Amino acid sequence: MSTEGKGLFDLSFVQQDSDSESELDNEPLLELVDDLEDEKWDPDEMDSEDFLYSWVSSENVSAGGPMQPMLQLKFTECPGSRAITVAWKPVDYFLAYFPPSMFTRIAEETNRYASQFVASNPKLPMFSRFQKYAPTNAEEVMVFVALEMSMGMCVKSDVSEYWITSGLNVTPVYKKIMSRDRFTCLRSMLHFNDNSMCPEPGSADYDPMYKVRPLSDAMKEQCLQNYVPHANLCVGRWKTSQKLQVPSGTNNSEVKIWCLCDSTNGMCLNWKIHCGEKPSSNGLGMDVLTELSAPYFNTSRVIYHDKFFTSATLALYLSRKGIGSCGPVTLKRDDIPKELQKSPGKAESRSVLFHKDEPTGLVMSCSGGSLSDRRRVNFLSTVHGNEVVHKRVTCKKSPKGYQDIQKPKIEADVNQFMVGVNIMRTFTTKYFYKSKSRKTYLIIYDFLKEVAMYNGYILHKETTKKAKSYRSFRDDVVQGLIEMYRNTDQPFPRVHSYDSTFVPERLSGRHFVEQMHEWKTPRDCVVCSDRKGRQRHQTSLGCPDCGVALCVGKCFKRYHTCFDYKLQS
Repeated sequence: MSTEGKGLFDLSFVQQDSDSESELDNEPLLELVDDLEDEKWDPDEMDSEDFLYSWVSSENVSAGGPMQPMLQLKFTECPGSRAITVAWKPVDYFLAYFPPSMFTRIAEETNRYASQFVASNPKLPMFSRFQKYAPTNAEEVMVFVALEMSMGMCVKSDVSEYWITSGLNVTPVYKKIMSRDRFTCLRSMLHFNDNSMCPEPGSADYDPMYKVRPLSDAMKEQCLQNYVPHANLCVGRWKTSQKLQVPSGTNNSEVKIWCLCDSTNGMCLNWKIHCGEKPSSNGLGMDVLTELSAPYFNTSRVIYHDKFFTSATLALYLSRKGIGSCGPVTLKRDDIPKELQKSPGKAESRSVLFHKDEPTGLVMSCSGGSLSDRRRVNFLSTVHGNEVVHKRVTCKKSPKGYQDIQKPKIEADVNQFMVGVNIMRTFTTKYFYKSKSRKTYLIIYDFLKEVAMYNGYILHKETTKKAKSYRSFRDDVVQGLIEMYRNTDQPFPRVHSYDSTFVPERLSGRHFVEQMHEWKTPRDCVVCSDRKGRQRHQTSLGCPDCGVALCVGKCFKRYHTCFDYKLQS
């Protein structure tokens, strides 16, 4: 059928003579959602050709008449805490999201991995801190977690600087609680799952999140149990200064974390950690948002998101699940009709233009900016009509210094309710533990720990109605975890000192210097070489019994006769 002579938004030539479709449009949408539950509708089966788009335009309410939103949602739940928080201390709010059972699991898996590591590395140096590893327990893990959270509030360039004994930046509390070697040893051995059972990359059951899956799943369950969110939610990406590398065996080069938050207070409700898995035919944005919003289907909530997620396909899918959606949209998407994609990039006037798809009820707004910014901004919503709001904004080009403009209510609501993710991101990265670890699962663990701290802070703030700062709450949690360890009547964990009667093998027996032919390149002398002090001495000679590089003469003699053999630069 020819389409010549038709207007830009006049799509009346689209076939709509089906009686079943016209009767379906008159039925309430939430009843349609209940019917689709029995059909087990899969988003993978959705195709843009299944919907007939017939968009009509209206420059304002008076010209085209009022446009009714696609969904008329009525939120009936009572938001707030589900937990009974009578006589709770700040540490109890943290443990409400970081369950105490996880400390026991962390201790067990850390001990398991330490034994596996020592068994698989029989040639560890004699004085390696891993050789002296002592099994840990849940109480010691509590102290370890408390010290990590405390380090975020007292930032230093290196972990070892927390244990310095002289200078202006001395922090003696760390030395009194745990030794440096014990802390670094626990950080290196920290595990949350049996490492020997981890599937190999490329296998059918491979899970990039295997190492932290138990902690992540346990915290997600706690988030659902402890709090009822408000009617408006938002989705955004969580970022930190540390780049998260994808584990081997995946396609992309960076781990991406998306969070679902309460728009009112920023409470983190759910998260999706994408490790390079191949998305479905619907795209990564739809896969992530449907997984994040699944626990809140048929709750009459509205989810606000950015243009990475917004599409007509996603909006229709969420509407059938009893959830509204709203966000900025890119006109170049495949499910946006080509007639709407021809909209000019800049507005010729500062009017607001609305488009509504008659068969589905989707509403899209196209608003112009101020005198200084006349770019069009497009939004797609299932819970808004063609309402507009008036705002006064500063404008340097205006003689008055300001300008009165009108914006669609869709845009105003997006600006208001998308702040939840920004609030959560600001608090969780403010005191983030900045380690130099290249292990991605440890950085994810740090993220989950910060989520538990922030969610506990919001729960404490709403239940106690006390104006306590986030830093003060964090201090109380750290002290509470340490106090719980003190109540066990156990001494603070420290690395066992060496026995004074112990004589190293290098100080006894007969040793001879030889040319180490098995070494491909010369090595640093263990006595006189010091790279930090820029005194580097390499040699191909050494002691075959001790397996170290030694210069002939004084270095060889000092190594085999002195207990403390290292020369100070």
